[in-house]
Formats: sequence, structure tokens, C-alpha cells
Amino acid sequence: MVQTVLEQVFLMCGGLMLLMFGMNFMGANLQKAAGGKIKKWLNKVTNNRIAGVGIGMGVTALIQSSAATTVMLVGFVNIGMLTMAQAATVIMGANIGTTITAQIVALESVNLFDVTAIFSLLAGVGFLCSLVAKKKMVRVVGRIFMGLGMIFLGLEFMSASVKVLIDKVPSITKVFSAVKNPILLLLIGIVFTALIQSSSTVTSIVIVLAGTTSAMDVPVLGLVQAMYITLGSNIGTCITAMLSAMGTDVNARRTAVIHLLFNVIGCCIVLIPLLIWENEIAKAMVSLSGKNIQRQIANFHTIFNVVVTLCLLPFTNGLVFLATKIVRDKKGGTTATGENRLQYLDPLILETPMVAVGQVKSEIIHMAGLAFKNYERAVNTLVESEDDVAEEFNKTEEEINFLNREISSYLVKIIASDINTQDKKTLSTYYRVISDIERIGDYAENLMEYGDRMREENLQFSDNAKKEIMQVFEDSRALYLDVMYTFETRSLDRMPAIIEIEDRVDGAKERMGDAHIDRLNQGLCTPVTGAMYLSTANNMERIADHMVNVANSVARNNA
Repeated sequence: MVQTVLEQVFLMCGGLMLLMFGMNFMGANLQKAAGGKIKKWLNKVTNNRIAGVGIGMGVTALIQSSAATTVMLVGFVNIGMLTMAQAATVIMGANIGTTITAQIVALESVNLFDVTAIFSLLAGVGFLCSLVAKKKMVRVVGRIFMGLGMIFLGLEFMSASVKVLIDKVPSITKVFSAVKNPILLLLIGIVFTALIQSSSTVTSIVIVLAGTTSAMDVPVLGLVQAMYITLGSNIGTCITAMLSAMGTDVNARRTAVIHLLFNVIGCCIVLIPLLIWENEIAKAMVSLSGKNIQRQIANFHTIFNVVVTLCLLPFTNGLVFLATKIVRDKKGGTTATGENRLQYLDPLILETPMVAVGQVKSEIIHMAGLAFKNYERAVNTLVESEDDVAEEFNKTEEEINFLNREISSYLVKIIASDINTQDKKTLSTYYRVISDIERIGDYAENLMEYGDRMREENLQFSDNAKKEIMQVFEDSRALYLDVMYTFETRSLDRMPAIIEIEDRVDGAKERMGDAHIDRLNQGLCTPVTGAMYLSTANNMERIADHMVNVANSVARNNA
């Protein structure tokens, strides 16, 4: 007897683990199938609240976790990609999107065919596809079916083990049926979800328990009990975002609070009528969903989140206002630290690796812009003898070095996550790219030192020398624009123009050397200015080479 009970407990735990793994596995491969669409959707989040809700639904349907979506949003607010109001609407949509898991789980209760058997077969087919298919997308779709199959197999193990347990230990049903207190049921939902950190998993367990009956044909869990636990699970899921927001800036913490406020207020909106008319609401769910209790719970979960979103969507700004009152600015009214920081990357975005890949590219483009800006400052110092840019130059150089270190560290983390082979190949090329950009900054620093020395020693290049330097710089500007277009779009359309400009810069370096010798023979320049002029030409040619390396990284990656 004891051995049988322990065996069934082990099977139930194994089924739960298989269910959770299946959800994560399917969500990860849905992300891969979506490719860069998740980031494109999030980039389209505007002040249109309906669009924000729709995007939140779509992203969460792919990620299969409203908590993961919210954590990602906290990261985006932390880097300034989204405002709190924009994130709030996406959070509302995420709460609706997460109910799709309960609807999938409730399919198990369809009596027209054996859903578990069908998805188990699909999982087998998917496994074969993931092994032998040549097309990447076919392999990814195969893994999606594998995840679905694992979800239903996990549910089958859980259902079978719970059925045996209540047959062997009938008092289990009595214990569950004895828990009638709504507040206690609500707390069970909150605590259990906070521990598992997945409202989808808790709702799935509730559906399994409600769908399992004793020998007396009595469900282990009733509809009313399930509704209260489901309400609690919506609050418990907030713990993930709250923990993730620790250590972030004030607006990111406020975003996590908005998630909590939305779910707590939404729970109250439904809880009060449920406490007053629980029997009437239960009858309405039966009338809407039929006699199948699993469908009743799944539909309640969906309707509850849709109703709450409709009620609170007009008050998005009010939620933001409340969050700013709860999480206040530090004294002085600002959260700025004056320190270097990443513009597009945040550890929280690693929750969705496919989005993080695109964010790395954006951060590298930002780094390249800083390096070229310093190159421009250095050339102006050389040619125009500017003396008021040194401070900005040094700050930018520090930021370039900071980005070089931080992006490299981020690349290590993201490559270790679950991303496809092509993205790993792309990210591997980024190590060389950020090194090339950092070297551009270093050569710009050399040019700045030449300019500072010439100003201090009251030296000047000849007018012809200045024109030659500016011509090379203008070619470099055109080269930079073509290279960054190539890097951003991953298109090789401009490679012929890039090669042509590189040849012009190489030729200009040779001509500058010849022109320098002529001016030196004519006594038009001094050995000191001549040496710096040749070093300038050499450094500018090296900068162009490193720019071309960035474009070549795309060519190598596309090969």
C-alpha cells in the first residue's frame, strides 16, 4: 500500500516535471520559429493601447509565459526602449495570452478523440523531423510538436497517478473538498504560483485535479474552488517580475509594480462578485462551457483576464501614477547616475534569447556611432585646431571601452542560452566586430593626441594637407554609412561601393605620402608636422580597414 502510494506520488511529480519541461521546450522553439518577429512587434508598441494589448497577447502566446514577458518588459523599460505606459498595455495583453496554455491543457478532456495519443504520435514525428530534416524550420516545427507531446504526456501521467492515489487513499478527496474558504483557496493559488513561478503550470494542475474523479464520481477539486485558486495564481505570478526588478532603475521597478497592481486590482474586480454570486457565476460557466469541468476552468481563466483588461485598459495612466507613488524617486528627483550604461541590453532580456540577439546588434551599432563621432572630433581638432572637445572625446572613449567589455560579457551569456545555430554563428562574428570598432576608437585617440600636440606647439598643416585629410575623412564617412547599412540589414548590396571606397582611401594614403615628400623638398612643411601628417594618413587608412572588417563579418556570416 505504502509502496504503491509512493510510486504514484513519484509518477505525479514526474508528470509535473514533464509538463513544465514541455511548456518551456515548446515556448523556446516557438521563439525560434518566430525569429526576429518578437522584437519587431515590441518595436511597434506605441501609445495605441489596443495595439499594446494585442502585441502582449502575441508575444506571450509564443513565449508561453506571462511572467517571462513581464520580466522582458522590465528589462526594456530599464534601458528606455519602452515607457511605463506602453509596458502596462503589453502586460495586460500578456495576461490574456497566457490563458492559451489552459485552453491547450483542456483539450485533453475532449472526448471525440484521444488528444494525448495524437500529440504523442506528433511528438514522435517531430522528433524524427528534428533529427533528419534538412530545413531548419522543419526541425523547429518538429520540436514544437515534441513540446506539445510532452505537455500531454505529463498531463496523462499526472491524471493517472492522481486517479490511483484517490482510489487507494479516498481521504484525499475529502481533504480537498473540505477546503471551502475562498481566502484560503486564494492564498493557495498565490503561494503555489509564487513557488513554481508559473501561473500556467498551476492552472494546468488545477485542471488535472478537477478532471479526476473518485470512485463515487466526485471531482477532486470543484469548479468554485478552482476559480478561487486561479484568481490567486494571477497574483502569485507577479513574484517573478518583482524579483527580477531588484537592482534595476526606478522605472523598471515601477513596471514590476504595475504588473502587481494590475493583477491585484483585477483579482478584486472579479473576487467581489464571485464572493457574492459564486453559484450563479459557476452556473454561467457551466452554461457557457458545457458539463466538462476542465473546459469550464479554462474558459473562466480566459474570460477573467479579458474582463479585467477591458476594465483597466482605460486607466493605464492611473496605474502608472500609482506605481510612481509607490516607488518614489530618490532625493533630488532623478535616477541618473552619470555612469556609463548599456543602451539596448539588459540581463532580463536574456529571458527571450531571440530578442536579445537583435538587441546586441543595436548596442553594437550604438558603439560604432560613438567611435565614428570621436573620429570626427579628432579630425576637426587636427584641421581646425578645436580645443573644446577634449572632455567629450575622453568621455566617449571611456564609454567605447565600457561597451567593448560589457557587450563581450553579454555575448558569452547569450551564446550559452538556447538559440539556433545561425544566431550563434552571427553572435560569434560580433566578437571581432566590437574589437574592430574599439580599434577605430583607439586610432581616433591617436589622431586626437596629434591634434593636441599641434595646438600646444602652435603647429599647422598646410592648406593642401588639410584638404587631403578632409577628403579622406569624407570618403571614410561614406564608407561608415555603407558599412553600418550592411551590418544592420545583413545585406551585401553595398559591398561593391565599400570595396571601391576602401581602394580610394588606400590610394589616397599613397598619394599623401608622395605629396608630403614634395612639400618637404619645397620647404613647405617641417619634419615634425610631416611626421604627424604621415601618421595621420596611416591611422585614417587603418580606420577604413577596420570599417571594412565589419562589413566583411556580414559576408562571412552569410556564406
